[in-house]
Amino acid sequence: SSMSVYGHGVCTDPRKTFDENDMPSPIDPYGIAKYGCEQDIRAAGMHMGLDWVIIRPHNVFGIGQNVNDRYRNVIGIWMHQAYNREPMTIYGDGEQERAFTYVDNIMEPLYKAIELHHEIINLGGKDGITINSVCNIVAAVAGWNEIIHLDPRYEVKRAIPNPSKSIELLDYNDVTSFKTGIEIMWEWVKNGKVKEWYVWDTFELDKGIYSYWKKEKDL
Repeated sequence: SSMSVYGHGVCTDPRKTFDENDMPSPIDPYGIAKYGCEQDIRAAGMHMGLDWVIIRPHNVFGIGQNVNDRYRNVIGIWMHQAYNREPMTIYGDGEQERAFTYVDNIMEPLYKAIELHHEIINLGGKDGITINSVCNIVAAVAGWNEIIHLDPRYEVKRAIPNPSKSIELLDYNDVTSFKTGIEIMWEWVKNGKVKEWYVWDTFELDKGIYSYWKKEKDL
């Protein structure tokens, strides 16, 4: 699944981190689809006696990620821009808070999850960080510091998971630190991974679309 299922849900944790028992309230088609799949899986389990485990990872990055899609994966987008010496783009004021997860850190926990039954587990980085801070770290690693702010996107301001369950049941740990993960990914990206941007030819809906997603001829 995805951390995006929480959306604008209410945190019961006084630290304002989302717990697996909090009621999801996704705000975009991606989160809604993920939550719908969760419900389908649980219903199938009840009706047909199937076993299941639902993992909610969040903002996974690292070697192997698509860095040529301009619509998603913010760290991949910034590395593409930095590699081409283009301005690194932040949507809104950049004070949105997220938790990021280096891909190697979740491999063993994912494997261990096969031993569990009927559990929902947040999986990934333990600490929150602002988008501004993440961009500054990527810029420092890439040796490129041109950053611009664009119009804000429709998104939640804070999306930080409570990692307690993944630590207890899956022995999750941030073995590779966030900055080290960025450095590893950047070295990989520089080795011929940056291609032309993938750009959609058309959009199902034009109303309300972000100006920076449109092609130049449509502006």
